[in-house]
Amino acid sequence: METNNMTIYGIQQRGHQLFWMSGYLITIILSVLGNIIILLATVKYKAIKLDKVTVTLILNIALSDLGHTMTTVVPRTAGVYDPEWVIGLGRVVGEIRVCFGYYFYQSSMFLVMTLNLSKVTRLLMPLRVTRSRSGRMIAGIVWVGSALWPALFLLVDPRDTYFDYRVYVANYGFRSPVWVYLLPVVVVMLGVLPNLVVVVTTIVLLVLARRISRRHKDRLQRLGIVTVILIAIVYCISNFPLSVYLIGQCSGAAQTDEEGREVGTWYIEFYRFAWNVIPLNNLANVVIYTCSINSFREFVRDKLWLGCRRRNAGSDRNMNMVVVQRSTEISKDL
Repeated sequence: METNNMTIYGIQQRGHQLFWMSGYLITIILSVLGNIIILLATVKYKAIKLDKVTVTLILNIALSDLGHTMTTVVPRTAGVYDPEWVIGLGRVVGEIRVCFGYYFYQSSMFLVMTLNLSKVTRLLMPLRVTRSRSGRMIAGIVWVGSALWPALFLLVDPRDTYFDYRVYVANYGFRSPVWVYLLPVVVVMLGVLPNLVVVVTTIVLLVLARRISRRHKDRLQRLGIVTVILIAIVYCISNFPLSVYLIGQCSGAAQTDEEGREVGTWYIEFYRFAWNVIPLNNLANVVIYTCSINSFREFVRDKLWLGCRRRNAGSDRNMNMVVVQRSTEISKDL
């Protein structure tokens, strides 16, 4: 697999590499555990008591976050630990990582945008009946639409991948002349507009939530609004730096050295920072649901926390009974 210059773009100090690798490992553990809890709560225990479309989209957001963790954060951890081993896996593995990494990143963006739009629509048209089938249909359309980035990569130049030492993972190069004209359009359509929709709909939801709180309407509806707003805020925080970077790149913000290579704080450090903030979106939702949804908080407390304590207490009692029984047998033998 082709690479860029490690001396220019890589993290030189091993201590810094270990620091980032530790952060990635913590992110993987928290993201996987948190999203598995969300999947259990939505699929098996039906513990999220909101409207059916919102619950369906929450389920799909958890799947998308898991996919992004597996296709981006896990490879980055391996890349920081041993970049030569990752590079040795070959170009095909890099192409697969790039396609699925962009796919899950885009699906997360589209799902949050759809969640906001569905909640605004439900508030503005409260008499409209929503069904779980509608939620599944909407989620299916989102998953299909999220394949636009991988489809463009395959159409333009599927081999334009390299190991990027800025983020220690296989990345797409955008080196074909077609991207000079195509990339700004795609960034606006697949990046700027969805983020703009999320920001605008979040502001609308804040206004509607204030009106609903004044009128003392349905408490379940208020919980749904608060949950969607918190999801959108965390999403905006985690994705804003990368959106700024993409807009800056399309505007020619990067500096170049004597050999024409893009260098500088903007191209290296800010890009690395933008990638490091994105996983915040993968692990924050379980905290949001615990704080804003009573039924989910009760599920975590009763099924997970108290359930684990009961199992531990039961195992301790069984162990004590075995010890007592064994002591009795020994005393009889004596």
